[in-house]
Amino acid sequence: MLSIWKRGNAFIIYFVDPLRKICCKLALWYTKYGIATPLAILFYIYAKFVAKISFIKLTKLLPLYKYCLWISRRECSFFVYVSFDQLVTPQTNYVPESTIQSWLKSYEYLEDWYIIQRNGNSRKFGGRVKK
Repeated sequence: MLSIWKRGNAFIIYFVDPLRKICCKLALWYTKYGIATPLAILFYIYAKFVAKISFIKLTKLLPLYKYCLWISRRECSFFVYVSFDQLVTPQTNYVPESTIQSWLKSYEYLEDWYIIQRNGNSRKFGGRVKK
């Protein structure tokens, strides 16, 4: 059973990660123009479609729904950048929230630390240094 966070990344885990293992070994120009750009255009169309029909309640069940709402406000070139960035990275690690919590707790000089769910598929975290 995937954790809630990993479920938000199921498409990435089962489609992009295997593709990444191949693409990270190819010439950069081929990955960018031969693979990332066509995929980015498809994702651009999908994200715009999801955002357009987001008033329909069942839309929330679509893959990467929250991420699509965020990224659909961007231009197509940004999609190409994101796609290329995903495909040239040889490895991605999915860090459980409990691990992030233990990291933050281990820094005794941090106070008021936080972990925030972002776009349904990632987190941001940090804290304030004690004075």
